[in-house]
Amino acid sequence: MTDLESIKLQLQEKKNNLKLLDEKLKNENSFLEQKKKERQKIEKESEEFEDKVNKMENLEREKEKANLMMINKRTSITELQNQLQKLKIEVKEAKELFFDEKFYKEALNSIITSKEQEKKQQSNLIELSSKLNSLYERKKKQSS
Repeated sequence: MTDLESIKLQLQEKKNNLKLLDEKLKNENSFLEQKKKERQKIEKESEEFEDKVNKMENLEREKEKANLMMINKRTSITELQNQLQKLKIEVKEAKELFFDEKFYKEALNSIITSKEQEKKQQSNLIELSSKLNSLYERKKKQSS
């Protein structure tokens, strides 16, 4: 019987060891689950941090682009202001070159008056020529 008792004791010991191992396994599984959750949390935080870093990098690139655009716009504004100044000077010079409207109208009236006088003079010349021809013809007739 001792053998049977000894076997029973061994069996009981093995059952107890098995229970201890099960408990240890449960504890280890629980520990692993906890570590797994911690790892997932850290990975999530790491991804969020990477996203923030990427967003910051994108913002920096956008900022650089915006700065370049601002520089280009300032350059364009300066060029346009220079062109505007040149155009103002050209307009001022052009105004100085143009005739005064009053002077233009007076000159035009003078030209019109001169043409009318020329027509009158031509009419008078034709009339006088006709009279001269007529007188010359009469004189010729009288001489003959």
